[in-house]
Amino acid sequence: KISYNGIDGYTHKTYLRLINQSGSAVAGRIIVLDPGHGGKDPGTSKSGAIEKEIVLKVATKVKQKLEAAGAKVYMTRAGDTYPTLQDRVDFAQNNYAEVFVSIHVNSASSESASGTETYYSISGNENEKEDYRLASAINSQIVNNAGMVDRGVRREDYFVVRNLLLPSVLVELGFVTNASDREKLISSEYVDIFADSIYKGIVQYYKK
Repeated sequence: KISYNGIDGYTHKTYLRLINQSGSAVAGRIIVLDPGHGGKDPGTSKSGAIEKEIVLKVATKVKQKLEAAGAKVYMTRAGDTYPTLQDRVDFAQNNYAEVFVSIHVNSASSESASGTETYYSISGNENEKEDYRLASAINSQIVNNAGMVDRGVRREDYFVVRNLLLPSVLVELGFVTNASDREKLISSEYVDIFADSIYKGIVQYYKK
């Protein structure tokens, strides 16, 4: 409900960013985390490092950190299941998500390719600037805290970010095909660093 010049009206919260005036920046905020792939779809893999397993570990830790700060957090999968891309979009909408973060790991034909990159949609999206702010905050935290090569924030029409009007990003943590990145992706210490960085990026986004 919005009151302006003595007139009351209503707008869907998709077009608003709800900011806490005090206390935890994420308390009460509804955040959907999307660990990519799962079930019959393992994602990419190399030398025993399997995308669906890595991203579930990271997302689970992000959830714990956000919930400890008072956020309402939902995950598109909590185990080795395979929700379709449409299922993931529907899940976010049905849970009234305010932001959506899809978590993946990358691969390339060249083993020299390395680093972190974060995507948002190129389609006409009313929340494009919010997408960019969220993507930039998360990407910077991962690069700085995990010592990753910065591949930047990029625009790409991945299904889950294209089909959600709310601020939505897709994070590629690192490359399983790169020895240095892979070592971090399978390290419990770095899984926690990746998770803490995504958490801090979301908090940073909500503080601004």
